[in-house]
Amino acid sequence: MDEHTLPLEVAERLLLPYIGVFRSSLLKAFARWRERPEDERRYLSDQARAFYVHDMAVGIATSDLKGTKVLTVESNNLKLFNVEDQALVRLAKFGPALSTSKNRTHQQRDFDHQLALPGLERACNLVAGYVLDPLETCIERVAVACPYGDGNLWSFDVELGEQADGGTLADLHPMPEDGPLPVIIKSRMEKLELPSTTTDAE
Repeated sequence: MDEHTLPLEVAERLLLPYIGVFRSSLLKAFARWRERPEDERRYLSDQARAFYVHDMAVGIATSDLKGTKVLTVESNNLKLFNVEDQALVRLAKFGPALSTSKNRTHQQRDFDHQLALPGLERACNLVAGYVLDPLETCIERVAVACPYGDGNLWSFDVELGEQADGGTLADLHPMPEDGPLPVIIKSRMEKLELPSTTTDAE
């Protein structure tokens, strides 16, 4: 781990004012996908669905985060959220063990290995993502993970709230007037063997 990688407790405190926005943007985006005509959705691939949900969620979150300390940034078409210059957050669909797609681009692999991205200052790279139910009809889990190579250093789950069909929150207001929602419900450190920082010459 290097100086830019945030410990779990620090990341939870940093993201708490904004995590409700990331959560609701993912749920709203998937709900909009479900609102597409069924005869249209059936001909589109899972990858097309993931792209649709991602781009829609980025747009929703960008709008909802205006006026906050979070900026939408881009590095070679990889859209991220710069959270107070301490974390870069990517929205994504999670697979098993909160992993992202195996068909990652070079840019996404660098992101998952906590490497610097072209045109952006170094920060802790985080993924805010969703897990679909077995029938892939709704979002059953939203979580934040700190990727490190092919695994995660840590992760925490985010409360979904009341949902209707298609994964829509009953109350989509991202932050009440009396402060941020207490939406972090479960955290865990991953047992991950970190790569050695020594070389054969040492």
